[in-house]
Amino acid sequence: MDFVFYLWLPLILLALASIYKLLNKNKDSSKPWIRIEEVKDNE
Repeated sequence: MDFVFYLWLPLILLALASIYKLLNKNKDSSKPWIRIEEVKDNE
């Protein structure tokens, strides 16, 4: 059963890191991992 834990470990760490990033969203100095931009109609 240990191999299942090792498979889930990176995913759990990535989820915790993204949640921590969202909690510290108010800091303008840090750039977001994913940039969401509105697409204009004329482009």
